[in-house]
Amino acid sequence: MRVFYALTLPPLIQEHCLNIIKDLKHQHQFRDIRWTLPEHLHITLRFLEKIDEEKLNTINSLLQEQLTLSQAFTLSTRGIVLFPTKKPHIIALAIHLNIELAKLVRQINLTLLSNGIELEKRPFVPHVTLGRFRESVHSENFYFNSVNTIDDITKRIVLFKSESTDSGSHYIPLKTFDLK
Repeated sequence: MRVFYALTLPPLIQEHCLNIIKDLKHQHQFRDIRWTLPEHLHITLRFLEKIDEEKLNTINSLLQEQLTLSQAFTLSTRGIVLFPTKKPHIIALAIHLNIELAKLVRQINLTLLSNGIELEKRPFVPHVTLGRFRESVHSENFYFNSVNTIDDITKRIVLFKSESTDSGSHYIPLKTFDLK
């Protein structure tokens, strides 16, 4: 099963993302983008390509214990970015990697590592995927107006199951972890 742990977006950041998408949709340079549905906007903390249900249940129990002391914390948005740097195919809203977010990702990774799941080779770059280009693009062809920085408190981690369909990925919430 394909799953991922994600932070749900607090209301102000969710609204900010929707406003950015609305503004970008009307610009000619963004006509070939499949925009993220509002209910799919999130910050991926860790993606797991293949995991069996038994191991996932063990990991979730451990995370539930560890996260009982975790506090809600502030997320801060940055500007609009393209991923990856060479031949980008994702347009995203960057999120500031503060201490609390870094600790949360580290805690998840250590729990996964202690259960035989290797660490990601790529560094964690917090962002909200706003859309995906249908084909890779040249980043020098794009200019983004600056966007306001928004701060809001995040309070929830969700484990989602990801199912591929003809119309794109479908996310099914499996478990919720509330932060105090």
